[in-house]
Amino acid sequence: MKLHSEMRSVDLYVHEYGVENCEPGHYFGPAVREFFLFHYVFSGRGFFRTSENTYDLHEGQGFLIFPDDLNYYQADEGSPWSYGWLGVTGINAEEYFHQCGLSRKNPIWNGGKDDFIEDCLLKMDSAMRLDATRHLKLTGYAYLILSRMIEKSSRQQPRDVSNRHEAYLQAAVRYMEQNYYRNIRISEVAENIGLDRSYLGFLFKKNLNISMQDFLADLRMNKACRLLRNPELRVADVSRSVGYSDQLQFSKVFKAHQGLSPLEYRKRCGGQYGSSGNL
Repeated sequence: MKLHSEMRSVDLYVHEYGVENCEPGHYFGPAVREFFLFHYVFSGRGFFRTSENTYDLHEGQGFLIFPDDLNYYQADEGSPWSYGWLGVTGINAEEYFHQCGLSRKNPIWNGGKDDFIEDCLLKMDSAMRLDATRHLKLTGYAYLILSRMIEKSSRQQPRDVSNRHEAYLQAAVRYMEQNYYRNIRISEVAENIGLDRSYLGFLFKKNLNISMQDFLADLRMNKACRLLRNPELRVADVSRSVGYSDQLQFSKVFKAHQGLSPLEYRKRCGGQYGSSGNL
């Protein structure tokens, strides 16, 4: 269905949400879902079972169900849990949960009792009126919940130096991949992830054996190579598309990178765009 594909193509789409005060022994499953489904425990106890493990859960914890994974969960007989849930899909849904520290190997969130998350889930549950602003409100609450979970998870991450360095490098690379088409500076990348420019440059050289300037240039030139295979784009169009407002500067950097001018490269690769379908 067209609507179904559109749900998956947006950044984040709210499929379902709600709260429930469970009866003793209340259960769901075994079953699968088509989207990410996160449950946050307000109070009480219960357990969550995947194909590999069973987890006992209590107030302040949460569990994430991954799409198409078989699962089962049940409220405790003596102290049944109450919880709120949020089901989402989208291009970045999995990445957001990953930043929360959640994965198939570790589907349990241990952020602790949090009135803000609980309040957001309760407000979502009360947004029952179907009007033009409802979906925007629900999406906004979903972002607030995820941002809060990421914030709390980052405080609890182990202070392992190698893990921190890897996280910094991944954040810098991701920022450059998302913004290479703008005239960004290396200082902007460092500022975005909260590091000194010189220190971030040191991490690149030490771990990736390349300077940040060269990494960004390589990224832009690789993108430019793909764009130049499209005969409908002028060199000036390609230049602007990879962050160079000055076409002469772009041509100079491209030739240094490829050993050919943009026009020479296009002639050599003529016809590849239509056959490869890369763009």
